[in-house]
Amino acid sequence: MAITFHPNGKIDGINNTNFDSSLSAGHVVQTVHNPRAHTQMANVTSSSDTDTGLFCEITPRFADSKILVLYSTHVYLYGGGADIGCCITLRRKIGSGSYSIMEAGIDTAAQQNFYINATSTEYAQKYNDQFYDTPGTNSEVVRYAVYGSVHSGGTASFTRQYTNHYITCLEIKQ
Repeated sequence: MAITFHPNGKIDGINNTNFDSSLSAGHVVQTVHNPRAHTQMANVTSSSDTDTGLFCEITPRFADSKILVLYSTHVYLYGGGADIGCCITLRRKIGSGSYSIMEAGIDTAAQQNFYINATSTEYAQKYNDQFYDTPGTNSEVVRYAVYGSVHSGGTASFTRQYTNHYITCLEIKQ
């Protein structure tokens, strides 16, 4: 099939399907970026995982694609006295299924992501992370959501003024 480039920018002879299938492994097939303002986020006061409002949805074009999830959020931890911990967790939901934990909010020593010790009363931190996933579908929406939990009666605020949050999903062809 011939490909024709017109002066007005129109291209004949190619569409997304045949273009995407011609890409070799390792190429980015699509990118979905979801920036969120502080007014679209939530405060977390529970020791159970709570949706922060930061999410991204992508429908992979290939069932064997990998999804690179990049996210950045600002957390302000306060209240409840000393020894407060906050965990950040990335979860995934495929179609109408339930959420699965992709990456728990603790390190290899089972410690919280953020912690206020006995001498502090508040803590602000920008948190960045990434996760490489293989959802195994090309027919359903895959939703990645950032959850948070807080311990010892504190608050993890994702709503501080002038803070922005984002999550980006990149589909990588295999």
